[in-house]
Amino acid sequence: MNIRIDVSNIVIDTERLILRAFTESDLQDFYNYASVPSVGEMAGWPHHESIEISKRILRSFIDEKEVFAVYHKTDQKVIGSLGLHKSWANDDAYKDLKVKEIGYVLSKAYWGQGLMPEAVSAVIKYGFNTLGVDAFSCGHFSENRQSRRVIEKCGFMFVKQSEFYAKRLQRSFEDMKYILLRKAQETSPLRSQTTTTTTMKTGGLSRNMNLKIKPLTSDLMPDYLDFFDNRAFSDNNPCGPCYCTGPSMDAATEAQMVSEFGNDVKGTIRRYAVKLLAEEKIHGYLAFDGDISIGWCNAGDMDSYLINDFGFIPDFARQNKYGKTMSVVCFAIAPEYRGKGVAAALLERVCADAKAKGFTAAEGYAKVQKDRVYYDYNGPIRLYEKAGFVEVARHDGRVVMRKEL
Repeated sequence: MNIRIDVSNIVIDTERLILRAFTESDLQDFYNYASVPSVGEMAGWPHHESIEISKRILRSFIDEKEVFAVYHKTDQKVIGSLGLHKSWANDDAYKDLKVKEIGYVLSKAYWGQGLMPEAVSAVIKYGFNTLGVDAFSCGHFSENRQSRRVIEKCGFMFVKQSEFYAKRLQRSFEDMKYILLRKAQETSPLRSQTTTTTTMKTGGLSRNMNLKIKPLTSDLMPDYLDFFDNRAFSDNNPCGPCYCTGPSMDAATEAQMVSEFGNDVKGTIRRYAVKLLAEEKIHGYLAFDGDISIGWCNAGDMDSYLINDFGFIPDFARQNKYGKTMSVVCFAIAPEYRGKGVAAALLERVCADAKAKGFTAAEGYAKVQKDRVYYDYNGPIRLYEKAGFVEVARHDGRVVMRKEL
């Protein structure tokens, strides 16, 4: 349910900021950051081309009493805004809760300093502890990575993706929607994960790689898309763009997707991937270096994979199934991370989880390759051998590698 919050009598003090109501004296500061190209566009509105536009919008902030000015203590000026608006969740599964939508904008000159997470966290704490808010929602356009990082740092959980049409920009955006429940602050909103640290060498230099392996869940959809959007095939790998949709598609769906390619093959495949992700039809694990997704392994119960023309699981492997089998069907590693043990770490996690869930065996379906190729998405034989898999069958250039659990 929507609740009215009047910010005109609220002042929230943080280490570096003061959140308070806008005043008419903030006009020049407001115009200074709102007139910078890309600042407003990241939130769905055009940057201000005149101070008169800023004056009109500032007036609405003051009258509507929903938007805080973000005031920088040291620099003694307003550097952004943070609003509490009616939430999409008021009309969704959370309609019985008191929910407010957080929206924010920060001066480009202050990006990357952790100021907006500081402001958002303070408002969340005040809302939960003082105003009786049950949940906060938030969102970002898929291309706005800065906003996404703010949302993640503040503990929000991904809920769904929708389309937002910005009339003033005359274009549509993919809108990623998140929610944070009051009770979720008492327990971690993150799913279980395994974290390992290894040493990585790049260009003759070594640095610590904070390698994390996480099972794919709905809240990791942005990370999954970010990986395939920006890193998986940045070297023009002939396997891309795929978004690893093949293992989860039947022949009819594939044909329909291909018929829609037109001049946007990648965009079309991405749309189908989003749908499959929302339906939880893509299974596997993401690898991260810190907060950046850098690798992927498609793995799941053999029975969950469709029989299709892609041949991710060979027919002869299905015919000789060995009890409840965890099938490893695909790897994708960002170019600069290949040969650094990422695929091995993914495979190790797959096997550990499969054993814990009572699977009889894990299997991979390698191709017989005369030479090493970097786009061997099935995983090379030697990768499986190092993880304790053994060859149990071979036919028509494919090898079933199995590890009893």
